[in-house]
Amino acid sequence: MRVFVSIVFIVALTGCDPMGRLPGGALAGEVTTPPDDWAMIEEIETVQLETNPDDPYSVNLWVVSLDSELYIAAGGGETRWSKHISIDPKVRLRINHKIYELRASSVDDNEELEEVRRAYVDKYAMESDSAQFNDSRVFRLDQRY
Repeated sequence: MRVFVSIVFIVALTGCDPMGRLPGGALAGEVTTPPDDWAMIEEIETVQLETNPDDPYSVNLWVVSLDSELYIAAGGGETRWSKHISIDPKVRLRINHKIYELRASSVDDNEELEEVRRAYVDKYAMESDSAQFNDSRVFRLDQRY
């Protein structure tokens, strides 16, 4: 019973935001126009991604930028949020209480995938031969039109 009460208390304090590795629901924040250049992302370690617009599901993720493009990766293959993107590519990304409405596109080009992998290795001080990218799904986040 104490565990249940503790969970309810934590959920009440945090609302529907993802907490650590625990997913959340709809993200709150100011919806704003995405920037032309995502260079500011280099100073940001973790962002929140919301998928599944009909029943919002949000997670904390690492993110990198390359040549004004933004990328996220589902390390180790298929995740719940990446399955949602396969069904509906509309996502919302929260950075510092600002929400950007974007569209996720799967990256399949080997050269682009390698550049993204190197960006993650550099930004997050990962081992260059990290198995974390084996079978990873990588998505580019673009503006919705």
